[in-house]
Parts: sequence; C-alpha cells; structure tokens
Amino acid sequence: MSLTFKEWLSSFQGTKTEIGAFANEVAQDPSFPEENDFHIIFDHVMKKTSDQIEQKFLTIWEAYQRGL
Repeated sequence: MSLTFKEWLSSFQGTKTEIGAFANEVAQDPSFPEENDFHIIFDHVMKKTSDQIEQKFLTIWEAYQRGL
C-alpha cells in the first residue's frame, strides 16, 4: 500500500528541509485534505497560502510522485 501525500509528508516533519517546513505547516492545518487528489490538495494549498507557495508545492508534489 502506498502512502498518501499527507502520510508521506508526515515523515519529513521536524527536518530542516523545504519539505520539512511544508510538512510542519500541513501538520498544523486541521482542514488539510485527507484525499490523495492533486487538484483537491492544490486548491486547498492555494486558498490557504500566498502565490509564492505554488512552485514550492509543485516541486514537493513531484518529489512525492517520484517516491523520494
């Protein structure tokens, strides 16, 4: 069974990386989607943050898709 994006992110909590910083933010967001759907997650991220996060999120999602 593969990990959902949220589960995958949780393994980076507390690390001093770009993914870790994002994971810490997600952990503090009780409304972060449980669905593992790019569009649902992307829409949520864009509503909750500034436009500056878009490229960072896309890079993190790509790492998730590659299984890093």
